[in-house]
Amino acid sequence: WNLLEQPARLRINTIDSLCSYLARQMPLLSRFGGQPGVVDDASIYCQEAARRALATLENEAGEGVVTEALRYLDNDTVRLTTLLAEMLAKRDQWLSHANLHHAGNVQSEVANALQGLIQQDIAQAAALLSPAVQNQLMPVARFAASNLDCDHNIALLLDWNTLIPTKPEALPLWRSVCELLLTAGDEFRKALNKNQGFPATDDGRKQKELLLEIIASLPSAAPLARIRSLPDTQSEDEKRIVTALASLLKIAAAHLLMVFQDAGEVDFVEVASRALTALEDDDGATDLALKLDYRIQHLLLDDFQDPS
Repeated sequence: WNLLEQPARLRINTIDSLCSYLARQMPLLSRFGGQPGVVDDASIYCQEAARRALATLENEAGEGVVTEALRYLDNDTVRLTTLLAEMLAKRDQWLSHANLHHAGNVQSEVANALQGLIQQDIAQAAALLSPAVQNQLMPVARFAASNLDCDHNIALLLDWNTLIPTKPEALPLWRSVCELLLTAGDEFRKALNKNQGFPATDDGRKQKELLLEIIASLPSAAPLARIRSLPDTQSEDEKRIVTALASLLKIAAAHLLMVFQDAGEVDFVEVASRALTALEDDDGATDLALKLDYRIQHLLLDDFQDPS
């Protein structure tokens, strides 16, 4: 291409300006009466949209998504406004999920995402507690559990004789192992006593020394500490609040469009969203996308965060 001699063959601009160019090619922002300005920081607009969404509380008569969200947050309107505004600033990450047609679909997506996150953290804990390490721990854990009341957190390990599955359903067992190995401050135990199932007997001292040797061989407590903070799978109450919050987010997003229209400005997220719509609709690639497909052969991105 002789680019050194003809550098003008390269069109150099930012991702945001490329999105603006795409959005301008289609009458997607015609409701503004012209091309709106683009603002770097739209936090003021997001805050205003959040306040307008919460103002719909007046029409709910004690029942509705705003009421449900406020009840969940102990009627802390300031916190809810802040949370909504923060979510609006990154609505490109969640709006397509919140727009699912049925509440059951939203609940299912959230539940699947939650299980996926739990499984990721469990997998890291399993990498720390390899099969060899677990086989070493099993007899020591069974000994400790046999010396504790049945309602003790470690008591679940009384019959531990196989590797713990790396699945969300096995989370209670993983928590019991964490209780055996970690202090309340999420550090590896350096001392053990009868409270953890190791009485001051010959067997107790022997098993205690074995466990401390195993603990000393482990490089990091962080993967196990994360297990302790993992939530259980969703209850019916949590499913209800997820649906309410998804609905409230959609209401806030609709208000944000009206706030943008009043101000005659939009943020980069809105421009990028309109650019995507300009390239693809419900029927597939648009005429603009087909036209550009003939003109543009390469896109070179100089920063890795830009492909997102």
